[in-house]
Amino acid sequence: MRPGRIDRALFLGLPDSQSRLEILKIHTKKVPHDRKDLEELVAKTEGFSGADLASLCGTASLMALRESLDATKVEKRHWELALSVHGPPKTSRVSLESCDRFASSSDLTSI
Repeated sequence: MRPGRIDRALFLGLPDSQSRLEILKIHTKKVPHDRKDLEELVAKTEGFSGADLASLCGTASLMALRESLDATKVEKRHWELALSVHGPPKTSRVSLESCDRFASSSDLTSI
């Protein structure tokens, strides 16, 4: 990186299971659903970023509405469909390892 272009480089790792649950709760606050479905979803979203999870929540809501415009709740089947549409996490392990290598080889300090 050229000096003076970026003041700080911040690396935020991927959320752990508790963090993923909290992110899902935030993005489904106004969406009727079973809490149990979210807890099951946490296990299936290892490696997902916060942005991946936000996208997943939106997709599941759209799947429920696509099934019926009168849908009143996002069901487990909608989460499963959203996972299949979304695919694997968008942040690859290679990208994460690259960030780790960059941080360890530079003079960056942790905040």
